[in-house]
Amino acid sequence: IKAYEQVIAIENIPESLEQTTLYSLAKLQMMQENYKAALSMLNKWFAVVEKPSAEAYILRAQMQFQLEQYGKALPDVKKAIALTKEQGQQPKENWLLLERAVYYQNKDFNSLARCLQDLATLYPKSQYWVQLAAVYSELDKPLKELSTLETAYDKGMLSKEAELVNLAQALLAQEIPYKAASVLSKGMQDELVKPS
Repeated sequence: IKAYEQVIAIENIPESLEQTTLYSLAKLQMMQENYKAALSMLNKWFAVVEKPSAEAYILRAQMQFQLEQYGKALPDVKKAIALTKEQGQQPKENWLLLERAVYYQNKDFNSLARCLQDLATLYPKSQYWVQLAAVYSELDKPLKELSTLETAYDKGMLSKEAELVNLAQALLAQEIPYKAASVLSKGMQDELVKPS
């Protein structure tokens, strides 16, 4: 870090050297968990670079998130995801996870639901389906909660007792008792749900 700071202190260094040095300094400061210093260096880098990459926007969003600047992190996450989609690529899973965390911190459950839809579609994992169902419950959308849980169940993604009981309760709430009983019965047969 000290060596890079000495390079930056030199007057009239080539622009490309200044850019790479600032970016490297920002990453080094972040690795040292000096988020304020890292963000300061990265903002200086943004000021001298013409077309920042999606990775640079995500890096800055991560720094802002660590500093609990959630309102500032969100535009950078969105910009990185948009740039990636413009290039015909899908956003990385950890980028969507950062977006999810920002929406959660901001208590923006509608946007959180949309983000979890992206995660469940692009990176189908049980946890995203279960979290999406929980957000629909929070938004008081019981039919969407049920359809999300049923889809996860049909894909074999519900493997914990609490998940299966939640599905059964969602089915009961929509007055579908036979299917609720079937879910619990199969859960007990598979030794996922304890008979009680």
